[in-house]
Amino acid sequence: MRYIIILIQIFIFSLFIFSVNANEIDDFSKQAGFIVEDLKGNFSLSNVELKFADVRDGSAEAKRYPFRGYVIVLDYSELENASDFELRGMMAHELGHLETYSRMSWLGLAGYALHYEFSSKFRKEVERETDMIVIQHGFGEELLAFREYRLRTGSEKDKKILGDYYLSLEEIKKLTENA
Repeated sequence: MRYIIILIQIFIFSLFIFSVNANEIDDFSKQAGFIVEDLKGNFSLSNVELKFADVRDGSAEAKRYPFRGYVIVLDYSELENASDFELRGMMAHELGHLETYSRMSWLGLAGYALHYEFSSKFRKEVERETDMIVIQHGFGEELLAFREYRLRTGSEKDKKILGDYYLSLEEIKKLTENA
């Protein structure tokens, strides 16, 4: 009987934890949705869907699907403590990717995706160019804030990826000052 009571208590506690987490994700989803709505006009995009899932490398991924259109996949566990300003920098970066994808045919996008996946040199070019697009659109300070956030909170693997492929903090600062 004692074990049954303990199991019931654990079950009730886990429901409470799941409920709190679900509410936090729902609030975050609304917050992220408002940010995308606010920014997407700057990137000549119309419909952008947000999806929550684990992201293999980093905290977000921009995707373009044949029938679903534009999707930004967000990793809540990597972003839950980011401020709105920091999130604006991340969203601007992902919208920069989507803007690039919007100018490609499906065949061109498939080749681009394969090249990105298998060429670290190309991946570096893409990520640095996307950072520059964000700065050109006027979101350099937000990008800088998000990059600082990720360098504070990301895993060692994420920090290495940021160092290997993206503009450095110094480069973002310099380009933002000159924009």
